[in-house]
Amino acid sequence: MKRSYAVAAISFLISSTIILSSWAKSAAAEGLTGYYYHRAKKSGPVVVGPPDQVTIDKTIDFGTTTWNWQPFGWQEHFSVYWTGWIYINNGGLYSFATFTDDGAWLYIDDQKIVENNRGRQEPSWNTGTADLSPGYHKIEITYYNWRESSGMGLYWDTGGGFKIVPSDILFPEGFRPQGQAQ
Repeated sequence: MKRSYAVAAISFLISSTIILSSWAKSAAAEGLTGYYYHRAKKSGPVVVGPPDQVTIDKTIDFGTTTWNWQPFGWQEHFSVYWTGWIYINNGGLYSFATFTDDGAWLYIDDQKIVENNRGRQEPSWNTGTADLSPGYHKIEITYYNWRESSGMGLYWDTGGGFKIVPSDILFPEGFRPQGQAQ
């Protein structure tokens, strides 16, 4: 009788591990790791020291608002650093854009793709291109809001106009792409 309980327990553990492993793999493409800092300066972000919040953001799609920045209710003087991986299925030249109020930088594989550092301003589009091979690429975005209205969106154009970069190709910082050191 004890043996059958032991076999059942081992079977349950193996089943649970397989289910959790499958869940973890399917849940891996859930966006980018976001480090939120409730501080900024007029000339740019402040992303040093321990962050006030850390999240996984499925997409970078925070519409322009004159109210509090969601999800934390901040309105002014904050910075966000997002990092992780973007998966490119087909290699080629890709157009990226940020729509920000106030400023942002986008880097892919340590190459600056978009820069918007004009200080406090109205919401604006800024674009850049990257020639990307198929596979995983390191992505980093730094955003800041100095005063009043805020907003940040990360877009790309794969044909047919700019759209928010989808969550199914964004992977958080701790994800380890096959064959790539992190």
